[in-house]
Amino acid sequence: MGQLRWWRKGKKAVTQTSWLALPQKTAADEPFRFDAEKNVIPHNRTTAEHVNYIFNTVVEQLTAPDAKLDIIGVSEGAVQVSLFLEKQENFKKWGKRAQAFASIGTYYHAHEIKNIDFADWFIDV
Repeated sequence: MGQLRWWRKGKKAVTQTSWLALPQKTAADEPFRFDAEKNVIPHNRTTAEHVNYIFNTVVEQLTAPDAKLDIIGVSEGAVQVSLFLEKQENFKKWGKRAQAFASIGTYYHAHEIKNIDFADWFIDV
C-alpha cells in the first residue's frame, strides 16, 4: 500500500518517501520530477483508488471466490480500507470473505462506522 508512483527507470512502483530517495548523481541533486501522466499507476492515483483496485481487480482475479481474507491496513491505508468497507455495496461483496482486519495507526475509529453491518462485523471480529 502506498506505492502509488511509478519509477520508470527502475520499472517498479514506489512510495512518496522512496521517490524522494531514488538514486541521484549527487546528494545535492533535486528529486526526480514527478509527471502526473508518466509516473502514475492507472487506477492507483490515490490510496482510495488503490484499495478499490486491490479488492475489485487483484483479489477478485487472483483468489478463489470462497477464499477468506485477512486484511492489514496501516495509517492512511487502514482509513481507506475502513471507508471502502463502510460502503454497503462493498461490505455486502467482501464482508463475508473478510475474516480479520488489523487497522493499525488509523485515525478512523469503530465509533465512526455508520454501516450497521460493517460495525457489527468489526466489533465481533
